[in-house]
Amino acid sequence: MPFLFRTSPLTTIRSQLSLLRARTKKQISPQAAQKLAQKQTTKTPKKAVQAPADSRYEIMKRILYQTPKTDMPPMTEEELDRHEIIERAWKLLMRNRREARERELQAKFRKMKQANRELERTSLTLFKAAQSMQPNTRFPKQMKIPTETPPLSGWNYNYTPPKAPESERELPTS
Repeated sequence: MPFLFRTSPLTTIRSQLSLLRARTKKQISPQAAQKLAQKQTTKTPKKAVQAPADSRYEIMKRILYQTPKTDMPPMTEEELDRHEIIERAWKLLMRNRREARERELQAKFRKMKQANRELERTSLTLFKAAQSMQPNTRFPKQMKIPTETPPLSGWNYNYTPPKAPESERELPTS
């Protein structure tokens, strides 16, 4: 991207003043006065230093120096109707997706309750262990954060948890 040299308003005013002074001191043509003013105020632009290409800086520039949004041109009645139809269709699609997700979550919750009742009927000790809230249990640091979709790599069948240091192992009580 080439470096653009921008003049400040003060520089512009100075150049116009020098143009007027040059005209009044010597009776010269307007073109010559303008050239003289340009020579006096124009600075040689420094070349912009190109930073290494980094997407972070590009993203920051894009966010910080966005071009202002232009006003939407006035629409005809037909265009307004078309726009409204598209908006309603989009909202309907979003509502259908939201309702489908809610139905899916409700089905999962029902299945979880059903599994809980089945566990209570089959083994009361397992049910109590599943329902107990133990404050001193540690959550494994290696476990991945639960997500809605499975990972692309699949299941790691060869995974073995790291051995705990001697200080963290439980001492046998006798």
